[in-house]
Amino acid sequence: WHRARSAFLSLAGPCPLLPDFAYGTWFTYWHQYSEAEAKDDVAHWENLSLPIDVWGLDMNWRLTDNHKDRFYDFPDAESFPNFTEFFEFLRARKLRTYFNDHPFPVASRGAGGLQTSPEEVDFRWRGLGGWLQRGLT
Repeated sequence: WHRARSAFLSLAGPCPLLPDFAYGTWFTYWHQYSEAEAKDDVAHWENLSLPIDVWGLDMNWRLTDNHKDRFYDFPDAESFPNFTEFFEFLRARKLRTYFNDHPFPVASRGAGGLQTSPEEVDFRWRGLGGWLQRGLT
């Protein structure tokens, strides 16, 4: 095992450690949150002095009608009218956030190859990259 690990490290380089927050408490709940309800839940954690490091929104962050959940650019603006402001709210509380992401694969739409195809990687890169620019951490 030690020789195999040494050989791997000589090829790949050292493996970085996860940031501290990754070892903390993560919260996600498959629930149709509104922004106000999500903020209330964060406040509830704070009021109880419970540790929380990462707040995750499950699949309910995007619209699901007419297969819009297959893409990144149809957020549920009724439930979260301003995602950038919500991300700022979380950041002000030193919370990280993520989306539970299940986009419809490009290949299934007849627009490209498999999960690791250039088309699929580009689709996810552009989709998630836009959300990262808006404040998703």
